[in-house]
Amino acid sequence: MSSYSENLDRLNHLVTRNKHAIQEIKTPTFWLSDEKQSDGSNKIEIRFVSVPQWLKVSQSQNNSCHIIPIDGNGGVFREVGLPVSELDRFVYQWSTANGIDEKKPGDCDCLLLNKKWHFLEFKVEASSLDLKQIENNRNKAEAQLAKTMVSFREQLQSPTLACVCVIVAPGFYGYPKFRASSNTRKVRFLKRYSCELKEIVPTGNTSYNLDL
Repeated sequence: MSSYSENLDRLNHLVTRNKHAIQEIKTPTFWLSDEKQSDGSNKIEIRFVSVPQWLKVSQSQNNSCHIIPIDGNGGVFREVGLPVSELDRFVYQWSTANGIDEKKPGDCDCLLLNKKWHFLEFKVEASSLDLKQIENNRNKAEAQLAKTMVSFREQLQSPTLACVCVIVAPGFYGYPKFRASSNTRKVRFLKRYSCELKEIVPTGNTSYNLDL
């Protein structure tokens, strides 16, 4: 695994615009959310006190991480998007009343960088209990995460870049009737991309530990 300083050097080489949007966090605990703005866009926001339904992130005392918004308002790649070879391999299925559409994904919401590259996609607002819509949202989230992660690996010429992909999910993803599907998806994602896929439901207290 690369050191934190090595990963920062790689990141600085890759990001050529909007570097002011990148923030270093030195506190052991903070909270993240992809918040809707007055203009209808979404923006990654950070707090240092507990906020209900925000993702709590923890790291060891005296450690640091960097938060890099990727997509949305203030995203470092918002204007250009992340390039990836063979975009068609990330096409995902979206069910409609008229059948199944195939869609090409955009980029995920943000990256948390320490010794690993933690790619996050927020789907907390995806509150429908309709099974087709749940599958649609999961398909889209996985495709966005995979496309973004592979783009970083390709641009850094590091196919074994140590990554974790995380879906920040609504509470009902933890229901027993969805859990088996989630486990199947995680196994499939690992086989396809050699990367762990996690789902975490933000409660304000449930913590995502960057050191694990």
